[in-house]
Amino acid sequence: MPFTDSSDDVAGEARRIISSIGAIDMRKRSMLLGATAMLALHPISKAFAATQPERAYATSSMSATSQAIPMEHNMEQNRYIGPGGMVVDELGKGPRVVFVHGGGAGGAMAWKEQAPLAANWRLIMPARPGYGDSPWLGSEDFARDADLIAELIKPGDHVVAHSYGAAVALLAVAKDVRKPASLTIIESGTSDIAKDDPAVTAFHYAALGLAAHPPVDDEEYLRALFRIIQPAQPLPQPLPPPLKAFAAHLRHFRSPAEAIVPDQILHAASFRKLHVSGDHNPAYEGITRRLAERLGGEHLVIRGGGHTPQRTGEPFNNALNKFLLG
Repeated sequence: MPFTDSSDDVAGEARRIISSIGAIDMRKRSMLLGATAMLALHPISKAFAATQPERAYATSSMSATSQAIPMEHNMEQNRYIGPGGMVVDELGKGPRVVFVHGGGAGGAMAWKEQAPLAANWRLIMPARPGYGDSPWLGSEDFARDADLIAELIKPGDHVVAHSYGAAVALLAVAKDVRKPASLTIIESGTSDIAKDDPAVTAFHYAALGLAAHPPVDDEEYLRALFRIIQPAQPLPQPLPPPLKAFAAHLRHFRSPAEAIVPDQILHAASFRKLHVSGDHNPAYEGITRRLAERLGGEHLVIRGGGHTPQRTGEPFNNALNKFLLG
């Protein structure tokens, strides 16, 4: 790894601060650690970005209230109200695959590149609270959303989840491990499980620090978050509508860095697991690697989509279809 020395420095600095601030409350600890980690993360991010091909950030300007499923796919479609008032889009026929989106776009809009999979699978695509047409419940909380997704999952379902949605899904499937047939985790934000990894330490404390002490301006808050998540890929100017809506809610956002993965429960579960990363940020490689080690399952790298490997379309879909077929 080309960033080992810098990453080791970040981990050592984090440990030094932890020991020096003693019994200070956890919120202030996160703020101080986050500030230190952000300073240390900057040169690592710049160095890593220099090794990456330039990519355009993939977004959609589709209205949240418009038809989000691509109409060129002549498949059976359905929309209904699910647990907690979530709007759920379904596409296709066959075994069910529940897709749990991350931040930004929600519901079917977040998975439009996966529409071709509806030829063989029934795609279940809920919009978590506050996304698309689903009502805003006053906050974004992975634990609350996990209860809603757990209610949506039926026996035999496959579950595919990305980023913040991965934190939600990891908690949801652990509530009844007899239900899922498989779990696919894409670029999970659950950094606590790997915070001792030098590649993850700065990322973890930067995320916590930003959440504890966010910028006053909503858009700057979002841009600061994405400088942590995807340093090689700046957000577009101006922000598209889904990201503007996400920015407005971000102040009421419970960071996935706080989530504690029930790794022992999930490791013991018999369903198959797949862990996907995009090889764009060493922190996400570290988190994905640790999840694969602790939960079991293959770690698959799909390049070209940055933080959203599913946006590569065919490469991701082929890999997912192969995994789902067993």
